[in-house]
Amino acid sequence: MKEKEIEDKLVSNLNDIEDGLILLERQKRVGTGIMDLYCRDKKGNHVIVEVKIKPDTHVITQLARYNLGLIKNGVNKNKLRTILVARELPKHVRELCKFFNFETK
Repeated sequence: MKEKEIEDKLVSNLNDIEDGLILLERQKRVGTGIMDLYCRDKKGNHVIVEVKIKPDTHVITQLARYNLGLIKNGVNKNKLRTILVARELPKHVRELCKFFNFETK
């Protein structure tokens, strides 16, 4: 299954990621790139959802750029969450996500 196919399924089933997640925009463009899903959680936080089949350490930079792009556009960093959705999550990527407070599913 390709990333786009997973993304398509997630759009229809956001509760598989987290209960109460609402899609605001798909393929949201910010000055630092294009995030897969831009959502809001039930507490009103902005949520970046990025889908990867086999993430490597480059995804950490990608997620950080998306965070920076939203913050530069006025999103309060304390109201911003990031979720990496992956089939396989290598230990070193999981550890980096934890360090940078990026959630994984």
